[in-house]
Amino acid sequence: MNPQLEAFTLLLQAAAPAFTQPSFVIFSELICAWVLCPARRTVTAMIRIADPHGRRAHDAYHRFLRAGVWSMARPTLEVR
Repeated sequence: MNPQLEAFTLLLQAAAPAFTQPSFVIFSELICAWVLCPARRTVTAMIRIADPHGRRAHDAYHRFLRAGVWSMARPTLEVR
């Protein structure tokens, strides 16, 4: 595998615990589109790159950014 691609994949995987599984998929799509976006990185421009065939509703990406479920807090380990 390409070393840059491998590093990018590891970076995405490190962010995964901050999201629910469905949110992580949208996050990954938007981050990949942000990297590949040749013009202004608006949400709409990134959606055109992330989902060119319209598999997901356009507003799902906007909703993710506006009201997505994620947390930067580390999960606490329960000590018994």
